[in-house]
Amino acid sequence: MHNEDQLRHLITSIDGKGYLSYKGIAGQYHYRQEGFVLAIDHIQSDPFASPSRLRIIIDRKKFGFPSNLYSNRSRRIGFCDFLARRFAKAIFHFTQGHRGSGKSGRISIDSPQQEILDRSAIIVDGDNIEVRFTVGLPAYGRRIASQEAMAIFFDEIPILVEETLLYENIDLALLMEYIEVNEDADYLRKHLKEMGLVSFVANQSMLPRMSGKDDRPSDSEHVVPFVSPSSFEVSVDLPNAGKIWGMGIPEGVTLIVGGGFHGKSTLLRAIELGVFNHRPGDGRERVITRPDAMKIKAEEGRPVQHVDISAFIHHLPQRINTECFNTLNASGSTSQATNIVEALESGSDLLLLDEDSSATNFMIRDAQMERLVPREKEPITPFIQHVRNLYDGYGCSTILVMGGSGDYFSQADHVICMDEYMAVDVSIQAHDISQVGPAIVRASAPKTFFTPRIPAPLSFEGFKHKGSRKVKPISRTKLLFGSEEVDLTSLDQMVCESQLRSISDGLVYAMKYMDGNRTLNEIVDLIVHDLEHQGLNILGPQGIGSYAMFRKQELMAAFNRLGRIRYRFPSE
Repeated sequence: MHNEDQLRHLITSIDGKGYLSYKGIAGQYHYRQEGFVLAIDHIQSDPFASPSRLRIIIDRKKFGFPSNLYSNRSRRIGFCDFLARRFAKAIFHFTQGHRGSGKSGRISIDSPQQEILDRSAIIVDGDNIEVRFTVGLPAYGRRIASQEAMAIFFDEIPILVEETLLYENIDLALLMEYIEVNEDADYLRKHLKEMGLVSFVANQSMLPRMSGKDDRPSDSEHVVPFVSPSSFEVSVDLPNAGKIWGMGIPEGVTLIVGGGFHGKSTLLRAIELGVFNHRPGDGRERVITRPDAMKIKAEEGRPVQHVDISAFIHHLPQRINTECFNTLNASGSTSQATNIVEALESGSDLLLLDEDSSATNFMIRDAQMERLVPREKEPITPFIQHVRNLYDGYGCSTILVMGGSGDYFSQADHVICMDEYMAVDVSIQAHDISQVGPAIVRASAPKTFFTPRIPAPLSFEGFKHKGSRKVKPISRTKLLFGSEEVDLTSLDQMVCESQLRSISDGLVYAMKYMDGNRTLNEIVDLIVHDLEHQGLNILGPQGIGSYAMFRKQELMAAFNRLGRIRYRFPSE
């Protein structure tokens, strides 16, 4: 291994040379005085290309970190999340940023937002802690700027290490808060099922956000802290926080109703993102939902491949087969039916719906319309006729925001009304009202709501090698699969571009298990198992620090939106 003096000599010797001369500094360097190793893993090809990949490697014992900070998976993820946030903040305070052409001088790390996710930016490996970050190696034009590079490597990086990776310089109380909040959230989520709950919303949670595009907590003085209706209130004992109280939403069919702008969708949004843990101070750190809950929307225009939607859609004109439905341009109702079937295929036992993002003709069909258009002429069996079948026969619960129709009252186990952001139990009143109107005729329960599918390996030919980069993100919500653009914008529970990057490489990694016999669900289960036991590193080349863990539901959703992939049913 080289030392920092050799790196200094190399950088000095290439001053003013062509940019490709930076390739000569790749390698590992021991900073003897500071006690860390700097690994330069990948050198960008020019100042305008993706920045170079670097790692700082420290011995956690020498830097003072006790092992109890990451003694289990929950604590490790909270610990790493805290360090990544601290490193990102230090970059802002202690580096000069842009200087030179293109991306010159920029230091960055995959910085967490509101969620605490397992990321590859900080890795704990035995007694070593790695920080993975990127640097835009400085140049003017395409000529190396050694003076600026020296400032990065010998002034700024050592300061970043001292400020963020020395245990004695860290706010231990704040670090422990991150670790314990994450551990408590995982503990509660793990125990929801045995409690008979699908979600828990702690009292005093602060649910409103800054805006639809800014997920930080609202700073308005008018924010109303959440308080559970007494009839829904339960207590839970957490490993670190002790006993807390809040609203426990039981299994079954739950409606969230209320007037416009009274907080219905805000509550549902907090519940749907409760599949992930949130940082201290977010306001939703104790809003916890079952891990496989799936938000269901109409998604007009999405592709569908080999999905049996006949429980909801049947007898389409032109004899279109809905038992093996295929289209490159689904309608609102067929897309929403598909999304439900695919969610069930992924193992989801909680569906989350909001009438505002649903197809009206898929959700309800009133008596007057049925008199005008007879049932035998209507190919859609609306969701209202199956919502009880899903729970009573298949154990799949539903939480539904509904503000415009009371038809669902008779199908609901529980009805929560949001009144000026306060939750009120109106179940009894809603059930009384439902006795007055016409009865909802429940559809006959199908033998199954979904049929597992087996993907054909030949559909993936040409995408076996990660190095080809034929699969890659092209925006926060879209990826490129060969020449096909795959739109994942509708996946409201995918929270960052780093998850999309992991999903992109996860599609390629799937070739390892795609043998023509395994179902899609089995393949994705194997991928998630590998990631949880071997780490996100297995998805790509050494040192990539921009991966974040996804759920199996989002990876399956990406598969399901590939127009070129082909499937068969096990019986075929």
